[in-house]
Amino acid sequence: PHAVVTLTELGKKREVFGGNLLTQHHGLLEKLESTDVNPVVKLKKRRSHEDQPAYNQRALVELLVNLLVHRDYEIERSANIDIQPSVQITFKNPGGLTPAMTKLVSVDSDGKIAVAVGATDTRNVSLCDIFYGLRAMERAGTGLVDVTKLMIEAGGDSAFFHNQHEGAFSAIVRQAASTAGAKLVAHSTHPTGVYVLNLLPIVSLPAQVSVVRLT
Repeated sequence: PHAVVTLTELGKKREVFGGNLLTQHHGLLEKLESTDVNPVVKLKKRRSHEDQPAYNQRALVELLVNLLVHRDYEIERSANIDIQPSVQITFKNPGGLTPAMTKLVSVDSDGKIAVAVGATDTRNVSLCDIFYGLRAMERAGTGLVDVTKLMIEAGGDSAFFHNQHEGAFSAIVRQAASTAGAKLVAHSTHPTGVYVLNLLPIVSLPAQVSVVRLT
């Protein structure tokens, strides 16, 4: 009976998604892809703006599948999705990290997880087989890494937490910050710049460096 997902909006409006996991997956995916949850916003960048969904849709799919497949169903608590419109979405499922995963990733004192490519473990093998067969997931351990990258590209960010005391895993995705209170206009907080390595001292290293071969 506890194998359901509870979705709340603004901490008040509450909806319970039950049925088998495929039914839950379909219903929740439809909800997360709706314009009420994921509206199109005008994202201001350095020199132009683009119309795009507030959250990268693939990132939401990854976190939804992660919530359904990797939760600990022996813990008698429902999984939860909490939506704060124009701010963030939190996915929280019972179980936290498996013992094997705690050895593959680093967790700081606040429980924040530093994700790593290839760090993966399977709590529910049969469920993974089903969703892998549906092509809703892969087995390379890149899901959370992809979420991080996709949310940066969308102008927002993400964070993942392991609450050992509570026995829960949380994933938070934040959309790009709204501009002057305009819910459908946002600006990317991720800096862009040109680094000329042989002329300027490096104050902070970029996350990625492109090498251009000149003639």
